[in-house]
Amino acid sequence: MVELQETQRQMYEIQVKAHEAQRKAAESQLKVEEARRESSMGGRLSSGDGFTQAKSPKLPTFNQDREDIDAYIHRFERYATSKNWDKETEWAINLGALLQGKALFEYSALSTEDSLKYDVVKAAVLKAYGLTDDGFRKKFRAVRPTKEETGTRFSTRLKNLLQRWLELSRVKDYDGLFDLILREQFLNCCSQEHATFLRERKPADIKQMAKYTDQYVEAHGGWYQDGVKTKAIRQESTKGQEKVEAEAAYSPSTRTQRSSQEGDAGQKGRRSCFICGKKDHFAKDCRQRQTHALLTEVVNGTHKAELPQSSPLATEQQPKTMERPVSLEETKFASG
Repeated sequence: MVELQETQRQMYEIQVKAHEAQRKAAESQLKVEEARRESSMGGRLSSGDGFTQAKSPKLPTFNQDREDIDAYIHRFERYATSKNWDKETEWAINLGALLQGKALFEYSALSTEDSLKYDVVKAAVLKAYGLTDDGFRKKFRAVRPTKEETGTRFSTRLKNLLQRWLELSRVKDYDGLFDLILREQFLNCCSQEHATFLRERKPADIKQMAKYTDQYVEAHGGWYQDGVKTKAIRQESTKGQEKVEAEAAYSPSTRTQRSSQEGDAGQKGRRSCFICGKKDHFAKDCRQRQTHALLTEVVNGTHKAELPQSSPLATEQQPKTMERPVSLEETKFASG
């Protein structure tokens, strides 16, 4: 066990050293690019090695334990724009010098040519944290405002998520946006298995998605299996039922009925029947009410008619007239 822990510790240290070496290599590459740019612009200045020492961007290094990578890249792009950096030659190398953790690992895995292309670097870094075009689509559809968030701030968050979704989907014009919405709705109408089949093949447009679907339908004998509704239809049906139930639950008539029932239940819980002593009903609803009334009349000598055959007292001998009325406690004792 100790040897295993020691081996794991050594492997971790090796990974840390490798990441640190990669970061230093990225910084060195940044210095070379900066020096080359200064040289091409005639900006050579006297120094110990004949060039100015290139400086890293004045931004804190990305910390994956405390920061969101999408928010960090958004801040980096604002900073790069304010500094008038050339996106083709400076953005990618400057971003690479600020990365750590999984982001740095993905950046280091790129080829030298791709590491100089900002859009390629950004897509690779976002993908390392699961932020693909479909990931941003889900975030855009699921985002909700926080309790104290202003409308301006929430609209900005929506705009940024939509922009990321469109960028990673390579949408640049109206036709591209039109096709993107078509593909999303197309997938929503597919079963889960069918949608997975299409996502695995990454169709570039709605026409290609339709061709892949033709293959799927031919292989599976139909759009979806008999008796199995699509996931989208099931979800829509469930949502519709929940909406109807929610509206019914909060309608005025339902609230009035529920309040009345709750009131009756509360009263039943607080009071009890004075005839039989039970707490689940009132005296007006007591099954022993008629028997209690007859018994009281007989005991007090005020009842002269014959008792009905169904009465428990019909088989008993009627008591003689008493000079005083009986109390409620005596009545209960007699009826028990």
